[in-house]
Amino acid sequence: MNLELKAFLRENELFSGLTDEQLEIVTRHLNLRKFGRGERIFSRGEEGKAFYVVRSGRVEIFIPDPQSGLDRVVEEVKPHGAFGEVALLTGTSRSASARALEDCELIVFGGKTFVALLEKLPGVGFALSRLLADRLGHHQEQQGISFIQLSRIEADPRIFQKLPKRVITKNK
Repeated sequence: MNLELKAFLRENELFSGLTDEQLEIVTRHLNLRKFGRGERIFSRGEEGKAFYVVRSGRVEIFIPDPQSGLDRVVEEVKPHGAFGEVALLTGTSRSASARALEDCELIVFGGKTFVALLEKLPGVGFALSRLLADRLGHHQEQQGISFIQLSRIEADPRIFQKLPKRVITKNK
């Protein structure tokens, strides 16, 4: 694998603690894949078959709402950021969808390969644990702030005049 890719991985928090030999093992087990702007990387409900690190571009992680047709953005992943690990590690289906916000290149680890790397290279597993803990803390903080802010809002009665009567009576 080229030196530029190894240098990129060495700067990534998941792989920064690896020796040259360990980094060589990692580079032998990855694939590079390009996605065009707006292209879907995976969809909510699919089996988690891969783990991704953004090499270039940006990726949006979102939860689609089929009723409203709107997407709730969960996270924007930039270069060196990683995603797709939860479904892979838990064996559950994808809890969100991912799409390229712009042309991007991703480093892709197949599921079985990534799990094998975690077993061989405990440092990567430890770094991944830190990443997950940071992400969980960030999401909890966001939800807590949203809850506090929403609980302090006084409803303007004029809002209810705009709602269909069936919505108002259903939610009394």
